Amino acid sequence: MMRKWIALFSAVLLSLTVAITSTGTASATTYYGTIFCTGGTNGGNVVGVWIEQPGGSSGWANFTNTGGGNATWNYNFSNDNNYQINVGCGGTAQN
Repeated sequence: MMRKWIALFSAVLLSLTVAITSTGTASATTYYGTIFCTGGTNGGNVVGVWIEQPGGSSGWANFTNTGGGNATWNYNFSNDNNYQINVGCGGTAQN
């Protein structure tokens, strides 16, 4: 259990430093970047990426594991409000 918390904490810290690029139209903006997990079960793979945006469009981001605990993600935002990335590491998407 402690390993999962350490992996999640590491992923959240890393996600705060993710380089973000925007593309899109005035009505929607797509952000994307790279995240990674360390430790945990299931090879430390990313199992979920939740985007939290107060007053905006929170939801699950699309992601693709690229190996070694790395994953790329993208999400379409309806506005330019601040947001937080929550990353699930190891295990399964259900736990």
